[in-house]
Amino acid sequence: MKEDKEIQILSNVNNLLNEFNNTFSDSDKDIKKMIAETYISINSPESIKEEYNAIPMSLGMLNDYLEKKAVAEKYPFTQKQNDIIHEYNNVYSVSFLQSLGALINGPAFFHP
Repeated sequence: MKEDKEIQILSNVNNLLNEFNNTFSDSDKDIKKMIAETYISINSPESIKEEYNAIPMSLGMLNDYLEKKAVAEKYPFTQKQNDIIHEYNNVYSVSFLQSLGALINGPAFFHP
């Protein structure tokens, strides 16, 4: 069951990265390249677990890059692009928080 959830999250993140990539024009090659590198870094490991575990670092590197672009005022992101960034960050963080909650509350389950 856990692997099914990881597969669903991977699929959601991949779909959002594809949708995000499609919001940029062909002239935004550097951003499209970074999105492609993020996709590859998430999907290149051998197992579903390794792919799932690659999500936070890969998205973190993409977010760092996008922040630098925005701060340097080289690229003004649209509302749709900002919404997608927020959504792909939420897809993983909600799952992570649920796992963290199970880890914290797990010992309470076995406490007499």
